Amino acid sequence: MVVQQKRSIACSTYCLVILFAVVLLVAASAMKGRLKESSPVPVEGVLQLGDWNLQEDGRVSLSGEWTFYWNRLLTSDDFLTDESKPGAGSIVRVPQAWSQSKLDGLKPGRKGYATYRLQIQLQTASDVLALKIPVLPTAYEVMANGKTIAEAGNVSVREENAVAAYHPQTVFFKPQSTMLDLIVHISNYTERDGGMVEGFELGSSDNMRMLREQELAGTMFFLGSAIMISLYYFYTWIVYGFVPAALYYSLLCMLAAVRMLVIDHMFILQLVPGLSVGWLTFLDSLSLYGGIAIAILFIHQLFPNEFNRSIMKALTWVGMLFNLTLVAGALHLNPAIRMAFYVYIGAAGSYMLFMLMHAIRSGREGAMARLTGLLICVMALTHDYLLNYQMNILFNKPIMYYVIFLLIFMEMIDFSKRFLKPRLPRRIRSPDEPSSARETVTEETAAKPNKEAMELAATKSEQGSSSALHILAVDEDSCWLRLIHDTLTDERYKVASVMNGAEALAHIDHSRRLDIVLLNGSVSGMSGIELVRRIRSRYSHVELPIVMMSFKEGMMDIREGFQAGVNDFLLKPFHAQELQARIDMYLEMKQLAESAATSEIAMLQAEIKPHFLYNTLNTALSLTLEEPQKAHDLLLKLSYYLRNSIQMKHTSKFIGLSEEIELVKSYLFIEKARFGHRLHIEYDIDDSLDITVPPLIIQPIMENAVKHGVTQKMEGGKVKLTARADNGYLIIIVEDNGAGMAIERVETLLHSDNKSGGMALINIHQRLLLIYGQGLSIWSELGQGTKVEIRIPEPGMDWT
Repeated sequence: MVVQQKRSIACSTYCLVILFAVVLLVAASAMKGRLKESSPVPVEGVLQLGDWNLQEDGRVSLSGEWTFYWNRLLTSDDFLTDESKPGAGSIVRVPQAWSQSKLDGLKPGRKGYATYRLQIQLQTASDVLALKIPVLPTAYEVMANGKTIAEAGNVSVREENAVAAYHPQTVFFKPQSTMLDLIVHISNYTERDGGMVEGFELGSSDNMRMLREQELAGTMFFLGSAIMISLYYFYTWIVYGFVPAALYYSLLCMLAAVRMLVIDHMFILQLVPGLSVGWLTFLDSLSLYGGIAIAILFIHQLFPNEFNRSIMKALTWVGMLFNLTLVAGALHLNPAIRMAFYVYIGAAGSYMLFMLMHAIRSGREGAMARLTGLLICVMALTHDYLLNYQMNILFNKPIMYYVIFLLIFMEMIDFSKRFLKPRLPRRIRSPDEPSSARETVTEETAAKPNKEAMELAATKSEQGSSSALHILAVDEDSCWLRLIHDTLTDERYKVASVMNGAEALAHIDHSRRLDIVLLNGSVSGMSGIELVRRIRSRYSHVELPIVMMSFKEGMMDIREGFQAGVNDFLLKPFHAQELQARIDMYLEMKQLAESAATSEIAMLQAEIKPHFLYNTLNTALSLTLEEPQKAHDLLLKLSYYLRNSIQMKHTSKFIGLSEEIELVKSYLFIEKARFGHRLHIEYDIDDSLDITVPPLIIQPIMENAVKHGVTQKMEGGKVKLTARADNGYLIIIVEDNGAGMAIERVETLLHSDNKSGGMALINIHQRLLLIYGQGLSIWSELGQGTKVEIRIPEPGMDWT
């Protein structure tokens, strides 16, 4: 129920975030100002605006059909007389790279120069107009009726004289007549695509000035937000113990801010006037290459146990290699490297998409939010790509950096929940010590070597109650360490915490007492499996139980953990009661093993087999995610079963019948969880019985009925426990309809010289003979089942 509630709350949160994202995108589009769909478009080099008022009807896009002259730089004067007319020219679409145009079978190359011409019929010539020129990664010159109104770099017919420039701008001019002759000169010798690769816009001076101010305000808002978030999380990285995820998130936000400055309107040129083309392209590529590499590192930090570490390392190193091309001059502009980078993005994105879907199926917290963000990115990239081809889509402007801001906002919500908890001090301490004691440890150990600090902290943590359970939690995530401390607040527990493998081994070496280790699957300095192997080289499974906490649930990982020496797995996220039940159960197991080692009759009274424990724990593990309450109940029953099995050997010679029956019921509850519908249980018990019996005389018989009886059949079967009074006797019957035994096997089963098994039954039989003078009675038929009867005289009867 708790897990379902958490998932419901998380789902609602993500829906609200997505709704906010949609609203913000719509607001951003409104702030940018949509062009009217009914506005005129250029056709065959002419734009008719005779019926369009730029002041009242709004601005228009100049994207459409322009007249194009390849390898010629023409002016308005060249079109005045018939003798100097250059000819009809070619009709090309704008925006579009000239290398994608075909001119009477001739395809322009990447390098060259050209003239674009558009004739515009205006409604009036009395208004001041504004022309918005987007980012053109080449040199250009714009003329209106023969007068230059804007230029960037130096347009030239010779490569050595041409100077490229990135200079988006909005220029204001007053047309000389209602016929506006707009000519654009462009030369390109550096970029992959030359020509008018972005569309111009024309409008009234008032509307265009307002649009410019709105665009600047919107960009500054997003820029300021990204920088503030970046600085905040950089501070968080320092204060919260250098959590790598905080540093990666800070760098991502800063690169997002850089990208906002260098794309679209290039507002960085207003902050740093005269910035060279080389620096602009460097910053553009750095924000792209570096952003992808750091995003991979960040995702790996969020799901360290979900993604394959080797694959993530390979993707990270490849990303770093692309960043190294930025140092090698203009190598990053090479088309082959660009294409390789796009392939890299596709491969990395596909892998992360696949693993995030797997994480969602596994119920990993935050996986849905990351998948949603990834899909939003894909949609934004698709939108901006289609926008370049003037397709009719939702927004008329690129939205990628708005999406980047939204992802920053979404990530901030989840990141804060995961990492920004009150951090644990870097010194080892117990959460239930008084604050003064904690401060004393810190002050005394501040100037001492790590070894002395470790010994002092361990000594002080043991000065409380000698009966406290000492637990070591090892996790590189301070949030999970805090969760463990907050969960184990009972005075019975003393918890020490470390964040890497070396500190864990040092603490184990210097601790005078340690009962259990809670270990994350991934720790700093070494893998969780390697740490387990090093602990197991010093301590056995019984001496120091290890419970590994992990987000993974694959059988390969569980098998590797058990082979290394893990006692049990605890899947994250886990329930507080489940963690406590697991700890209590293993501590009971440890005490049981220690007691058995010092008692000659321990195994005669309680035969607890390792395979039974492992099978029960595996059953609980399989129920953890889907049915946590059932897993919790199962572990509690196992804890009760182990605890009472231990206690029975410390009691007198007899115990109450009700105690013995409760132990049997706990055992059957565990087996029912394992075998499900294959095991049917029936009780016929007289609750009025008030009699004492020797301990552990029913449970081993019931265990045989389950293990060697009903579970030997594919379809399973039924076990029945009967307890009633009959003519001065307590009659206890354990029967099943399982595999049964041959008559020869029954006749030799209780013989003391039997070496083929059944030692538990022999032990019970001999104890009953010793106390009451009569032992077990067994009836069995092969394939039909087995019945075992115990007859105990009621008090006052002659036992002999």
